[in-house]
Amino acid sequence: MPVHHVPLSRLLRELLDHPEPGSPLTMNQLLMRSEGRGVYLLIILISLPFLLPTPFLGLSTPLGIIIITLALRHALELPPRLHRRVGDRPLPRSFQDRVLGGSVRMLNRLERWVKPRRDKWLLSPVARWINCGLISALAFMLAIPLPPFIPFTNSVPAIAIILISLSMMEEDGVLIWLGYAAVLGNVVFFGSLLLSVGVVVRHWSEWLEMLKSWT
Repeated sequence: MPVHHVPLSRLLRELLDHPEPGSPLTMNQLLMRSEGRGVYLLIILISLPFLLPTPFLGLSTPLGIIIITLALRHALELPPRLHRRVGDRPLPRSFQDRVLGGSVRMLNRLERWVKPRRDKWLLSPVARWINCGLISALAFMLAIPLPPFIPFTNSVPAIAIILISLSMMEEDGVLIWLGYAAVLGNVVFFGSLLLSVGVVVRHWSEWLEMLKSWT
């Protein structure tokens, strides 16, 4: 199977080993120099903490908004950038060694299994719009401040975001269908959650009406 691009693991390793002279590595620089595919890597990195079963208190809203911003800018073919307060801040060396270095090792493993295949349709603008729209919708679910006692409200959309982002990043037209299945799982999960909340609200309303009839 022919490879259509330089593996992202190699690009990241070159960025870490050969930074621009006199210019500290920043998130925006990482996005610009990774041939646009770093957008998906950053989305994946932001989504990983949400795999915990309990909601990611305090950070779910801002991180969800960052994912939405990245996905929409990519759909509109705008330069991949974050706000300068975040994107132009130099990345600490510890972050580069632990997070980005760990990402290189993770990508080396993933690239054995996730690779360009059956990707002709996946490279079209329509597919990019659809997939970025799905990522944005899923990230909106992350950004909603849901009660912390409801488990998996973050991990369910995060799994779908990671699968779609990984498929787009590596142009894998096979894995993307697993991402779509995860999106369907989100519809079922949150639909059931809304239905359950509706049943509880209706039950409490009927109970309050009954109490009123007794007084």
